[in-house]
Amino acid sequence: MQLYWQKKCNVTTTDLIPILPKTETTITALNALKNRVPLFSILDPQIVKTPLSTLLLPLDAEYRTTIINAAKKKSALKPDVVVLIGIGGSNLGAWALHDALRTKLIAEGKELPLFYCADTIGGDKTSELLKTLDHHLTSHKRVELIIVSKSGTTLETSINAALCTDLLKKHYATAYTEMITVITDRNSPLWHQAENAGFLSLEIPPQVGGRYSVFSAVGLFPLALMGFDVDALCAGASKVIADLSATTTASASLTASILYILNRRTPHAAVIHDTFLFDSSFELLGKWYRQLSAESLGKRYTLSKELIQAGLLPTVSIGTVDLHSLFQFYLGGPRNNITTFITVEQINTQLAVPNTDPELPAANMPLSQVVDALAQSVQQVYEDDERPFMTIHLQKTEWDLGAFMQMKMIETVLLAGLLDIDPFDQPEVERYKKEARLLLKL
Repeated sequence: MQLYWQKKCNVTTTDLIPILPKTETTITALNALKNRVPLFSILDPQIVKTPLSTLLLPLDAEYRTTIINAAKKKSALKPDVVVLIGIGGSNLGAWALHDALRTKLIAEGKELPLFYCADTIGGDKTSELLKTLDHHLTSHKRVELIIVSKSGTTLETSINAALCTDLLKKHYATAYTEMITVITDRNSPLWHQAENAGFLSLEIPPQVGGRYSVFSAVGLFPLALMGFDVDALCAGASKVIADLSATTTASASLTASILYILNRRTPHAAVIHDTFLFDSSFELLGKWYRQLSAESLGKRYTLSKELIQAGLLPTVSIGTVDLHSLFQFYLGGPRNNITTFITVEQINTQLAVPNTDPELPAANMPLSQVVDALAQSVQQVYEDDERPFMTIHLQKTEWDLGAFMQMKMIETVLLAGLLDIDPFDQPEVERYKKEARLLLKL
């Protein structure tokens, strides 16, 4: 993972001098948690009540081993189909990594199970998924359901889980219990349901919220089950934590400070943060960050209860398709956004533009080079127009994506510290849930 920001984001080293030290309070607290016990454990009684410890999940080798062993147990049953049932933070991390890294695993000769996500609900969409699963089961395909809900009471997840479980029972009256894994808080309603039914259960640490849970069982179990290298994923994340301790100019500190400066600058304060990804298989990675940023930073009040209505509206754009839909607005519209471009090293660098048509441009040029040229041209135009942006270049590996996701989570918490807001709560989300319970008589 490489970060490029100098001479691109309209923020200078001089601008950063008074801001970077303000991130040290959070970094010092994080290091204190890391060093409180000789061998970091996310479930240690000294750690478990502190939400900030969520950022140290990649360091917990014992917890990760438990997850990997559970995944090995299930993979020994050779599932042909994996269905991840969850919504928001309960599925976005694993889903994003699956889509981003799938090409790499196939290129390595690995056979991946078919993968479906049941998140939202709707008569037509849900019916289509159930028909697809029924077809697989009728064809004697081995199906594994992974049900994820931190609270154990998430409405959409409960409905999807009940429908899919009923379908499994229809085909396997008793053996269906071997085909379900539950990931939830210990002692949640779902946890007790799993215990009573005999499903495999994995614990979400109490302090770990959904949008920060990708390095817990929530993300690691489905990925390990499908053959992804979760040790490499956590190694990349751990390197980001180590860098944060070693230098005040670590990537997460820099990006958090840059976003803060641009958000508070007048005139032309940035109120939109666009993640512009030049690889369509990374779209869900952008949406994972969208949830992380929106729920963590969109806050009405500061920690001292002063009205702030903070946050950057996170949007997701895909290159090259959105060059033909949104680009005109980005360059011609208001100067109220900051862009993070994500460029990705391609696995297939051989596929080239055919030379059979003399009118076809870029004949014989690899498609990866065409995309690179388009990404560079866009960034040059942004620079010429003095539109602030940063660029992150990623390898399509577990290590790099683990580093990227960890950096983004730390960046978000550091930015929340600069804004004096709580990055771990979501009071406005709870308001709609309360109304929904009344309407549905739950």
